[in-house]
Amino acid sequence: MNPKQAVPLAVTFAPLLAAAPPVLIIGGIVALAAWVLSDDKKNKPDAAPDAENSRKPAETPILREIPAILPVIIPRPVHSILADSASIPPGKLSAKSKKPITRADMVKIFKNGQLSLTRMDAVSALKQLGYGKTAAYSATAPDGRFSEWLIFGSDGIISWAE
Repeated sequence: MNPKQAVPLAVTFAPLLAAAPPVLIIGGIVALAAWVLSDDKKNKPDAAPDAENSRKPAETPILREIPAILPVIIPRPVHSILADSASIPPGKLSAKSKKPITRADMVKIFKNGQLSLTRMDAVSALKQLGYGKTAAYSATAPDGRFSEWLIFGSDGIISWAE
């Protein structure tokens, strides 16, 4: 090698870089062992603290009201759940029993094509049958499930056609 040529920096520090990871790992293990095995007497006082510097326990009345035992939730038997659903009147549906709107329901609110309604009136009629507002709006949509039987006028009136 010519003495006027510079040696690349990576070649100069290559032995140092190769030895660095084991040195760091061994140093970390030694530091961890020293910390674990260190004597904690310098952090602990020799005598008990005096009464002026000790902290009082929290005397919050809210903490006294918390029960020691949490209530246990016992699942209801299936026959009691079925008995509850049988007590629902036929015209009203609960949130638990989501029954889809049928073609017969649509025929019923439009009186088999004899009645024309606005969309809001059709939705309110479906709500009176026990269906939710979102389901009623979906059923009366121009691209909904019943769009094949619904006729939408330019004035917003919806009619039923068989």
